[in-house]
Amino acid sequence: MSDESATPKPRAVELVTELHAILDELQSVDLSPCTDAELTDVAADTERAIARLTVAGDRQIDQVEARDLPRKA
Repeated sequence: MSDESATPKPRAVELVTELHAILDELQSVDLSPCTDAELTDVAADTERAIARLTVAGDRQIDQVEARDLPRKA
């Protein structure tokens, strides 16, 4: 029997776990305390994060293809 807690997870795995936790919070946070300017900034920064996440996803797809993982599945 293996002990998964004994093996450290790659940082990428940890970051995705943290990202999901932050997204859960962002989806349910109360936006009503934000001023109009703050809400506009939050919306713009969220769009920027989406674009950045797309680039990160593209890098991951490149690695999947470079490792020929579709054939290994």
